[in-house]
Amino acid sequence: MKEICTKCGSAIDSLDVFCSGCGRKIDRSHNIHTPKQSIDNEPLTIGKCLLGLLLLVIPVVNLICLLIWAFSSNSNTNVKNIARALLLAVVICTALLIFGAVQCFFELQTFFSTPPAQIEETIPSIPWKHLDIPFDVSYL
Repeated sequence: MKEICTKCGSAIDSLDVFCSGCGRKIDRSHNIHTPKQSIDNEPLTIGKCLLGLLLLVIPVVNLICLLIWAFSSNSNTNVKNIARALLLAVVICTALLIFGAVQCFFELQTFFSTPPAQIEETIPSIPWKHLDIPFDVSYL
């Protein structure tokens, strides 16, 4: 089992008498401590990953889970970082979607508010007009 020197932080084997990092004599009673793997950084099991992915597929539940995982104080660090990244991606995609919808709305509004006579005036500038293809704007 690996131990850590409290003076320099170097790894110490259980049979070492001196620290290989700082050269200090190891006093086993109070000079070393055993590193504890925090529950905060525990690797995720396959079951927990699959459960998380299943929750992310359900609408509305996914946003609630992401918010809880991203901002909870007792959440796993790995889960917290992934949740924050996914929330950022959701915000960016939503902003792009809103921007595209507004652009599409204004383009359609401009198209449908243009009178047919104005459309017929712009037709001669279109190269395929010389092919004698009938163009009917009466449905507008």
